[in-house]
Amino acid sequence: MRSLPWVVAAVLLLLVPACGDPEADVAGEGARRTGALTPSPDQEELVHVDIARLHDGAAGQAPDAEAARPVRGRGPRGGNKQDAYEVDASVLENAGRIEGLIRLESKPELRHVVVDKDVEACGHTSHPSERCVFDAETLGLASCVVTLEGIARGKDWPEAMKPKDRRGALVTRQCKYVPHVQVLRERTLVIVDNKDNALHNLHGYYESMLNTRSSFSGWPARSGFGVGSGVKGHVVPEAFLDKAGKYLLRCDIHPWMNGYFHAVTNPYFAVTDTSGTFALEGVPPGSYTLKIWHEGMQEIPTIKDNQITGYDYGEDWVEEVPVTVEAGQTVRIERSVPPR
Repeated sequence: MRSLPWVVAAVLLLLVPACGDPEADVAGEGARRTGALTPSPDQEELVHVDIARLHDGAAGQAPDAEAARPVRGRGPRGGNKQDAYEVDASVLENAGRIEGLIRLESKPELRHVVVDKDVEACGHTSHPSERCVFDAETLGLASCVVTLEGIARGKDWPEAMKPKDRRGALVTRQCKYVPHVQVLRERTLVIVDNKDNALHNLHGYYESMLNTRSSFSGWPARSGFGVGSGVKGHVVPEAFLDKAGKYLLRCDIHPWMNGYFHAVTNPYFAVTDTSGTFALEGVPPGSYTLKIWHEGMQEIPTIKDNQITGYDYGEDWVEEVPVTVEAGQTVRIERSVPPR
């Protein structure tokens, strides 16, 4: 007779509003949140050099067997699923443009998160929340993901997103995920590189913290991943974005660490920087839905024995805007986001 060995524990949540310093990591790696911007040197090196190192060894050393092993259950090139989106330059004649501005309705209170583990490796005891980064004067809001829905044909993907066996990169530095918000193509294998002299365990939740991949008998296999990384210099190619959507990133060891992957099915996307602006170029004439997303700005800690043991987050802000693009014309969208 089979027993049920799994127990789900309920936790009590204490609401704490949180919003980030406008200068927090936006002029550096965070500025590369905009899809069209060049990856950071760390990410460039990781994608182009460490892939070879995983298979061929580096500096005369044998490759890491755990990191180099094939990704289970996906087959070559991430499976045989066919893309619904078609690259077709013929529809780009007289293409239009969508541009816009996303800003906060009002200036929120700035909050910091506490760093209370591996302080020496992390390099600080607190830092501004990354969940609300904005321009102090204009209130332009960073990290808004803008995607175009309902487009079947159009421009080509950025060069790094073209290969069938494509790779992305996520760096862990100072106990933060760099970049905090990143857009990648669906069915991308993400290389996770730990720059910290501390252990991390990246946990990816698909759409909700209730969803993650599980190998436990009797549990459904849902999209998501769990990636354990050793100390500084350990590279792990195990975070696979097997379908389109939002992936919440958490560290099981350092509860303040969080970030997002957004996996997309077409190349019409952007992520705002602190100016709050975005632009989608080369849009074929037609009617579409523009989807704008920003993460919930509140950080909700779980308190046990007067210590923070975990976080939940406020509700994401999402708005869908119908847009019609005419030949050779620019459509401008402006939206205000409540600081919640």
